[in-house]
This record gives sequence, structure tokens and C-alpha cells, in this order.
Amino acid sequence: MSRGGFRGVRWLGALGLLLAVAGLSAVGLGLAGSSPALASAQRAGTASAPPAWLALINRYRSATGLKPVANNPAWDLGIKHHLRYLAKTPKKYFTGAYASAHTENPASPYYTADGAREAGYSDLALGGVSNDVQAIDVWLRAPFHAVGMLRAQLTQVALAVNSHTGYAGLDVIQGLNYGLPAATRPILFPGPGVTTNLLTYGGEEPSPLQTCRWSQSATYGLPLILLLPAAPAAHIHASVTGPQGTESTGNGKLCLVDEHTFRTTDKVYGPTGAAILHSDHAAFLIPRQALSKGRYSVSVRQSGRPGIDWSFSAGR
Repeated sequence: MSRGGFRGVRWLGALGLLLAVAGLSAVGLGLAGSSPALASAQRAGTASAPPAWLALINRYRSATGLKPVANNPAWDLGIKHHLRYLAKTPKKYFTGAYASAHTENPASPYYTADGAREAGYSDLALGGVSNDVQAIDVWLRAPFHAVGMLRAQLTQVALAVNSHTGYAGLDVIQGLNYGLPAATRPILFPGPGVTTNLLTYGGEEPSPLQTCRWSQSATYGLPLILLLPAAPAAHIHASVTGPQGTESTGNGKLCLVDEHTFRTTDKVYGPTGAAILHSDHAAFLIPRQALSKGRYSVSVRQSGRPGIDWSFSAGR
């Protein structure tokens, strides 16, 4: 089902994503920097600029003080296999334990072991994506998906796009290295001082708009993301001030989505949304209006904790 953004595009929350993380610690440590394909790509990267999609991820990471991530092309084939599975598998196989797009039914003629593995590791977009940079923009406009690109312990990613079907996948799990320290300061998106060309919420499953009790068909502003060092307080007051005035949790024009406020009836993807909010100490701020060109200031207040303030710009 479409959720704003490009017509015909279906954004899917990664069901099982947190379960994969929970059992991945030792695996993630073993993979970090160990792939021959990755080493080859890194050597080649010394003589050429990184691909635009990777530079885009790292621009937002750098703005909030995170280290850049590297591309691991060894994972590309598995993502491509899963995208083929999603495009070609008959609907009758998407049932029961395999209702989620982040699983593969072994009974499908298009099942592959590496595709099934990438299914649980990847952000997915089903339709409407024509190139690599557009795919990253899609996920950055969908906060449950954007979180995967903003984790402090992420070191490697992999991307595959099928321009014929418009499907795309981004592995944001295998490159997590739990040997690295967790963030001790809030991770912010869009980060301090950055200029973003992303102005609106793009839509995803599970939909954070259900928490806001807002229409799924209207246009809203780009969700702002905070990944906090600890669980958010039970009550947060936040405001976003920009060219069109101030939207706040107090005046009802700014929707707060966190582990305390999240509401969903999505039985397939909703539990993963709740798990991401809890495990990543995440809070999303969704403006009622689309962003417009200009400077924005964000203020977040939690009882008994230091205030969080930053600014960024919208426009090209």
C-alpha cells in the first residue's frame, strides 16, 4: 500500500530486524573488515570517489558526529536474489510466518539461502525506485528505515536496486560491530548544520502516522530523528521553528513517536517498529507541514535531563 512519496511505492518496516540484531553480535564482529570483496573495494576506493549513494549516507552520519560506513559488495548478490524473490514469488507463498517481505518461504521456486538471509538484514522498497540515490532518499524519509543507517556501531552496508521492477534493498544489519562503543550523545537527523533536500515524510510500514492519528493520505514534513543514549523520558516537549512558524507537541502540530506513544494495529510490521523504538531509544518528530526552504531550529526537553537543541536547513 502506498504511503505518500512516489506513487505506487510500498515501504516496508523490517520485521525481524531487531531479532536479527539480537543474535548477531558474534557474527557482526567476525564480519567486520574480513571480506575479501570488501578489502578489494576499499583498495579501489583509494583511487576513486565513493559511490554517490554511500557518500549521501555518510554525509548525514558525519553531520551528527558518526564515523562513515563502507560498502561491502559481497552482500549485493543476496539482496538481488531477495528482490527477485519479492518480484516473482506468487502471492500464495506470502502467508503465515512468511507474510512479511523480510522473510522467504522455502516453498517458493525463487527461494535462495542468501536471499533469505538478506531479507532479514535489509531495508526494502517495493516499486518506484529507479536509482541508487533515490533509494537512500526513500529510506531517509521513512524514520523506521532511516534508523538503520544512523546507528553508531554500523561499519558496513550494501545496496542493490532493480531499476526494472523499482525494488531496492539496503543491508543495514550485517555491518553492525558490537565491539565498538555505543553513542554517548544523541544521534540527530538531519544533523546539526546540514542542508537537506528532503522535505516530506515518505511513508512506510509500520506507519508512524497511526500514533499521530493523522490521515495516511495527507502530506507531512520530513520526520526528525533522535537516537538517545538512554530510554526517552515518559513525557517529552519538542518544538520545531522554521520559515512557517513553530510547530510543537504543545500546539498539536508536531507529532512525537517514541516507545511511550507508539500505537499500531499492524500485526506484521508493528512489533518491529516497537522494538526499534525501544532498542534504539528512538524518538521521531513529524511536522504537520512539509518543510520549506530555510533554516529550522529544533528544541527537545525531557524532565531532569539536559536539553537537546540543534538547527539545520531545508532546500537544495
